[in-house]
Amino acid sequence: MQKIFLHGLAAGLVSAIACLFYCEVYSSAMRVDFSTVINIYSVMGVCLFGSMIASAGYYLLSIKVSNVDIVDVVFNLFFITLTFFSCIYPFLAKLPLNLKSPELFPGLVIPMHFFPVLFWVALNPVFKHGRKV
Repeated sequence: MQKIFLHGLAAGLVSAIACLFYCEVYSSAMRVDFSTVINIYSVMGVCLFGSMIASAGYYLLSIKVSNVDIVDVVFNLFFITLTFFSCIYPFLAKLPLNLKSPELFPGLVIPMHFFPVLFWVALNPVFKHGRKV
């Protein structure tokens, strides 16, 4: 169990760092500033919270299903599906009226939605939940 939550914490931290880096690159390349809508604390919080919730989901699934490979496949498909559905939110978000170039907002945040699942999958071989090495 401890490895699972450490996996979530690591995925959350790495994805938060990647999100912040992407935010800086995107903002400077597009010459936009969305810091009134998203900031370092919201990005860190969402990445960490999402990854820790994912860890809890993985743990609960691993209790129900004994085959670790099946748990990985089912969990990854579920996590990716939820991530795709979460991409609807940026199009529905009500942005401040004085925000410059609001049409560029989805281009900033939609790729950031995929970073937690990307780093969860990328770090999965490092943690090998319950597998004999």
